Amino acid sequence: MTERWRELEARYGESGIHRVLGLSLAVNGLGDVEVSYDGRPEAGNRAGNTAGGALSQMIDSCVMQAAATHVEPGDGLTTLELKVNFVKPAPPGGKLTARGLIKHIGRTTAVGTGEIADEQGNIVAIGLVTVALRRR
Repeated sequence: MTERWRELEARYGESGIHRVLGLSLAVNGLGDVEVSYDGRPEAGNRAGNTAGGALSQMIDSCVMQAAATHVEPGDGLTTLELKVNFVKPAPPGGKLTARGLIKHIGRTTAVGTGEIADEQGNIVAIGLVTVALRRR
């Protein structure tokens, strides 16, 4: 693992939304990361499931962080488009893992997929994210 990737993991918790949702980051390799959710009930909705917004944040975050493994410090990343399909409910209290994979990396854009699974490996949500790259 590169020093840059270790820095991404260490600084991930500095983001307010990541702290609020109880998310953590593990870089598996170039363009391949995992975002873990600790199951806190504050991310639940009135129906008793993990809120779709929390799941969408996990998809967006795992793809953005996967794209970050391809760029240099100081380069900018912005989500251009996010599409999420919710496959099954995810009750709060259960741990979830989102794996982000970059499928295309270009000069100005990247496209990646995110897939969230519960502790039993059941798919909860699948997403596609387009990222704008602003290189220094």
